[in-house]
Amino acid sequence: MNTKISAKKITTTSVYLALIAILMFMPLLGFMSFVPGGTAGAVLFLVIIVLAAELEGLWTGVICSTFFGICSFINSYIKWTMTAFIFQNPLNSILPRVFIGFSVYFAFKLFKKLFKKNDGKFLKIILPSALGAAAGVITNTALVLTLMGLGYGNVALTLENGALFGSTVLQLIFGTILIMNFPVELLGCILIVPPVYYAISKYRKMETALQHQTAIVQQMREAETAEQSQAEGENGEEEKI
Repeated sequence: MNTKISAKKITTTSVYLALIAILMFMPLLGFMSFVPGGTAGAVLFLVIIVLAAELEGLWTGVICSTFFGICSFINSYIKWTMTAFIFQNPLNSILPRVFIGFSVYFAFKLFKKLFKKNDGKFLKIILPSALGAAAGVITNTALVLTLMGLGYGNVALTLENGALFGSTVLQLIFGTILIMNFPVELLGCILIVPPVYYAISKYRKMETALQHQTAIVQQMREAETAEQSQAEGENGEEEKI
């Protein structure tokens, strides 16, 4: 694993973080502004995190997923929703999201290693990327629901008007996440991430190849210039003799 930090890596990570912040907090573009429940917004966040982990590496993915959790925690105090009280607890909003970057990266690397001997683009590139995306979505949903159940399973909630409600609302939230959010997030990430990953990877390979060719041409020119300088120097010495 390459742990060397470069200016390019810092810049790229900053772009991912900026995208997450913009999608979370910008008016008319924020997390809850897409559709009721923020399902489409959640898909975009997960797509960004998955691409960060698959394209940039483990720690960029973990930083982005953790930042997403922090933004979700802050957003729960800014915008009221039925689930806001749940994500006001950092154990529900931040902790589960930390592990998204880990699950995406290691699942992607595992399946990429398993299929590396295949010549087909689907098995070698598309499928590992899709499975990495699926691992991230499953990790997010499973950990959020688990910690939600552990933290609020037996707690009655008080509304502003003094009314109490408990297990019924939690069951509704659980059902909404499992029936609506999870399938949309899973399908969206599986469909969006692989082609984007493939396109960016292909572009980077072409860019690297072009830089390599440019470096070779530059070296050849420098060698020719050195030879010409040497030849001119030898001719000058002959003339002096």
